[in-house]
Amino acid sequence: MTWYFQHQRAQDIIAEHQRLAAQIQLARLFDEAEREAIHIEPEHSSFRRAIGGAVLAIGEAVTRVGRALDGAESNPTN
Repeated sequence: MTWYFQHQRAQDIIAEHQRLAAQIQLARLFDEAEREAIHIEPEHSSFRRAIGGAVLAIGEAVTRVGRALDGAESNPTN
């Protein structure tokens, strides 16, 4: 597999994780707005925080891999 395809795959993974993070953030904002409207405390906030933290960690790791691949592609050692 060439560096270009590895880089593209990393970009696809990053984009997918960003879409997932955006969906989670949108769901969280919707839940907050709904709770404010009817004044209900969150029942599963620790679970959502754990899921959000995991998604954030995965997204950061994928971003680092993508940047490493991009850097390796722009600075070939051969």
